[in-house]
Amino acid sequence: MNNPKISILIPTKNGGRYLSYCIDSIIKQDYKNLEIIISNNYSTDNTKEYLSTITDERVKVIVPERRLSLTENCEFTLSHATGDWIMLLGDDMEYSHTFLNSFHT
Repeated sequence: MNNPKISILIPTKNGGRYLSYCIDSIIKQDYKNLEIIISNNYSTDNTKEYLSTITDERVKVIVPERRLSLTENCEFTLSHATGDWIMLLGDDMEYSHTFLNSFHT
């Protein structure tokens, strides 16, 4: 499959301290056919405020109806994915701009 769409899933709860580094590193990927779905699981830090500043159209912020366990939040985030490939990433990780280049064919 040429240029498959990749769904990047980032479930978070109080990840504000590192979340901006994670999301910025994904937005700056050389590979562009992706969606970034962030599930904010009722964070009490600055996560909500930070997420409201993101303007990249590939980023979708979702909020569950109730607080979820980590497993439930991962499943909730997955239920919103539309990509051909799915990647579940930690909210406290930063990725090289070439991280997704292997998806080019």
